[in-house]
Amino acid sequence: MVGEKKQQISAFIDGNELSDQMLKELAGSNELKQDFERYHLIGDVIRDELPQMLSIDFAAKVAAAIELEPTVMAPKTTVKTTVKTKLKQKKAEVIPFFGKLGQYGIAASVAAALVIGVQQLNIDESSNSSMPVLQTIPVGGFVSPVSLQANTSHELQQRNEQQQRLVQRRQVNAYIQDHVLQQRLKNKLSTAQTELQAELKQQ
Repeated sequence: MVGEKKQQISAFIDGNELSDQMLKELAGSNELKQDFERYHLIGDVIRDELPQMLSIDFAAKVAAAIELEPTVMAPKTTVKTTVKTKLKQKKAEVIPFFGKLGQYGIAASVAAALVIGVQQLNIDESSNSSMPVLQTIPVGGFVSPVSLQANTSHELQQRNEQQQRLVQRRQVNAYIQDHVLQQRLKNKLSTAQTELQAELKQQ
């Protein structure tokens, strides 16, 4: 029944006529009036005939909805309840303090472990990198003089340093080459963009 009335209102907005009885029902029913307004608004949207500033009175609707809301009364407070809540608040303030203190303690212990670990790593690397001056077992099957062994360890250390420098130089050269290539690509891209923009302006 209500669906039929809404269909009649929609047909009326589209240009059909309404019966006298339906006009009376439309004038007396708030729900049908709201449907009438909605259908007109939908039609305006479809035909793109909405005004620039749509005046919908949201404030009046919100105020009416607030008036319909039941009022909530606050319970009466007694001295005991206020003391209990204040004690709970103080406990709540103490717990976050200890929580933050614990977090700082964990962060400090991790930092200390990191520092000690790095120091131990440096000590291990320095002890591994220094070769013994005197080898008790000959490598080549014959005994070589001590001065020769000291020279070979020194030479090995120099070779290691040279290899490290060579690796660093290669890395730096690779970074420089990459940078130069990136600059070339960037320049080509920018010139292509300017040429394209110039062609578009000419057209």
